[in-house]
Amino acid sequence: DDGSVLVTGGGEGDVCVWRVEREGKSRQLHLRQRLCAHSGAVTCLTLSEAHRLIVSGAADRTVLLWDTNRLRFMRELLCGLKEAPSSLSTSETGSSVVVAAGREMRILSINGVPLAAARMDAEEESFQCARPLGWPEWGCDHPVFVSGHQGGVVRFWRLIPRRFVKSSSGPQGWSAVHSDAQGDSGLRLEMLLQDARSHQIAVTCIRMSQDNHSMYTGDSSGKVVMW
Repeated sequence: DDGSVLVTGGGEGDVCVWRVEREGKSRQLHLRQRLCAHSGAVTCLTLSEAHRLIVSGAADRTVLLWDTNRLRFMRELLCGLKEAPSSLSTSETGSSVVVAAGREMRILSINGVPLAAARMDAEEESFQCARPLGWPEWGCDHPVFVSGHQGGVVRFWRLIPRRFVKSSSGPQGWSAVHSDAQGDSGLRLEMLLQDARSHQIAVTCIRMSQDNHSMYTGDSSGKVVMW
């Protein structure tokens, strides 16, 4: 919370937790623990401050959960992805995890229970990053998520009970989206809107302002857009 801890992922699948300490006028990194469970290079990391947890994704196409207090492996959240995850994010309450992996975005609980998923047909629509948005600042009765895609499109989604999902017919582009869930959560992802004008190439990162009133998206050219 005070910025004194740094977490890194390695090419050999290790997750390292470092303590940042001030020594004189400089700051030094001291390794607290090297955590090993992945069999491939770590491709993304996120921390849940609410539950003091680390979530890691790797080239072995798994997503793992780690305890930052005891510095040890907790559980496997996800395995068998078709592609390595490129982005992980947790909700502010730490209750859910958003995984972007190739043409697929998955929402699951912090316990690994699948809630919903969205899949894209075209390679240029692959998910590069995804995250939940602040609520109620974004004025929606259900959890809202945003995703950045290979072709530069930014899409907004909401997680709603299955009975509320509209028919698959709709605005152009919806036919390429298939929303479903593994298991019987009773929830589905519905696309709210999409923007294809702000970016022309891959959207690689999405961040929210501290007060949740603004959003920032960045692409592979270095362009940053404020929403």
